[in-house]
Amino acid sequence: MRLVTYDDLQPEWEASRAATQLSAFGSFLPKTSIEAWRKQGSLSDYVGVFAVEREQVIGHAIGVRLPYTYPDGTVHRISGVAMVGSRPDESGRGIARRILEEIHRRERRAGFDHITLWTNRSWGSHGIYERLGYHDVFQSPFAVSRRVQAPARPKPPQVRPATPADLPVLDRLHGEATHGRWGFTPRPPNLLVDEHRIFHTDPKTNFLVAREGGRVTGFARVDADRFRAICRELVVTRPSAAKALIGAVEQKAPSASVAAFTLSSVRDQGEELRGRGYFFVPAGWYVLMARPLRREGGAKDVAHELGTDDPRWVVHAGDQF
Repeated sequence: MRLVTYDDLQPEWEASRAATQLSAFGSFLPKTSIEAWRKQGSLSDYVGVFAVEREQVIGHAIGVRLPYTYPDGTVHRISGVAMVGSRPDESGRGIARRILEEIHRRERRAGFDHITLWTNRSWGSHGIYERLGYHDVFQSPFAVSRRVQAPARPKPPQVRPATPADLPVLDRLHGEATHGRWGFTPRPPNLLVDEHRIFHTDPKTNFLVAREGGRVTGFARVDADRFRAICRELVVTRPSAAKALIGAVEQKAPSASVAAFTLSSVRDQGEELRGRGYFFVPAGWYVLMARPLRREGGAKDVAHELGTDDPRWVVHAGDQF
């Protein structure tokens, strides 16, 4: 087995790369999307590390680099790793460990102090990351409605589904709403625009926009089906927008189902959600993990360095990778 970078991949390996991703995740990221993501500036210079054997890709991970505001106010790019996986029939060989160790070596050499990733605590990979020195530094909380409130009479601001033309405005609004906070802010320019272009997200289906006084004052990212409506991103510049958007999320939840909020919206809108009778769970299974690259450090130390233990830290669905 040998490790190669993205630019070393041969065309004849593409089918095995697709098979490895599909068997590990049930989805596939084509090269056109990777190239667009790379052009956007959120990937490492080597893009990713791939394990190759018998002229087949059997494991992979993508290197992510995003702007990050630290608690002292300084903004640096932080290292991340995404899409860590190997073929299930090759499990137990330490493929993911070798790939991650190579990424650690490259990111340390590039001058990064921390590396981060998102995973689920119920997955076996969580234990692998712990053995490699990663710590849980943030566990996603949830606020869930005990009942879906009856639709209220519309009041300003008005809420409507987003359109592609709204996305540049929403990108700018996120920067305005998170100014002075730390975490995954400021976002890369035009993040939502690029997400729509690269990953074909549908603004009308997944985003609600609040307008008041002739301008956009907030937006919500919502995943809804016949069982629940989950808001994974609630970004506002006015309290009135938060109330209107929470009501709109509740209305997207069908009768006899639930509305739920997670990530920073739970911290930021806790008072409003409690007033509406929401039930709170302080931590879910999905976690942000981080590892120091230049020294040893415990979970509390790393969380304090990154600021994830403070309510001023901000993270939304668009900041997960």
